[in-house]
Order: sequence, then C-alpha cells, then structure tokens
Amino acid sequence: MKEIGERLKSEREKQGLSLKTVSQRARISVSMLESMEEGHFERIGIPILMATACACELHPDPAPPREQVQNGEVKWMA
Repeated sequence: MKEIGERLKSEREKQGLSLKTVSQRARISVSMLESMEEGHFERIGIPILMATACACELHPDPAPPREQVQNGEVKWMA
C-alpha cells in the first residue's frame, strides 16, 4: 500500500496541490491525507482512498477486482 501513498503524494505535488487543497476537495482531514501518503491505510477505508484519488484527478483502471484494491495492486491512471 505504500506504493499507492507515494503515487498520491507524487501526483499531488506534480499538480502543485497542497495537502489543505486536497483535504478540502476530498473532505477529509490533512492528518488522514498525511497517513495515506505515508502508506498507513489501516484506519482508512476504500471510499476515502477513492475520494482522495479523485481529488488529485487520479482514476483507477476500470472496475478492478476488490482483491486488487485491498492488496494495493490497483493501477492508477492520471
């Protein structure tokens, strides 16, 4: 899952978005975003991850199997 966090951070920074901006777009706390970027997903559900990805304009490949999402194997497209 750390790879997903690194990708979220990389895309956020590439777009010049602050944690505060993404927090407002995804409607989640900055501390939760920081946890995700560090790869700590144990307290974060898939809906929050998806909202954050959309706030960074990242979209998962169409309809990945649930097992892939849970194992952090989803490929993200910008």
